[in-house]
Amino acid sequence: MEGRSKILVYGFSVEEQRRIDDGLALLGAPPALKVRPGQGGVVLRRILAGEGPAAGEPGTPPAAGQPAALERLVLFHNVTDAGVQALLRFFREAVGSRPIFAVTTPTSIGWTLGRLLAHLVEERAALEKGR
Repeated sequence: MEGRSKILVYGFSVEEQRRIDDGLALLGAPPALKVRPGQGGVVLRRILAGEGPAAGEPGTPPAAGQPAALERLVLFHNVTDAGVQALLRFFREAVGSRPIFAVTTPTSIGWTLGRLLAHLVEERAALEKGR
């Protein structure tokens, strides 16, 4: 998979993001990339590379391509399995209610944030329905 290890977060409050940043710093992990709602139509590969329009800038896709504002996502990119396990514990303690956790794949890295989040919400609903 391309690039260095990164953690991408979406949908967290300012206070939650502060707790995330503080906790990651204590763990010696790099700060999380904070994705803005206006980036829902940007391909993950571009977001992870620090590219793509900021919210409200020309080129920001219309609202139809935007992810659900109420969903929270933690996306791990090029993080080892052991690193993901440790970070899952950290995030569960730091933010309380459970966000959607995911890891990039060769397929999903080519998707937009909105498409990925819609897919993950569908998967979660199917899992919850099957319980």
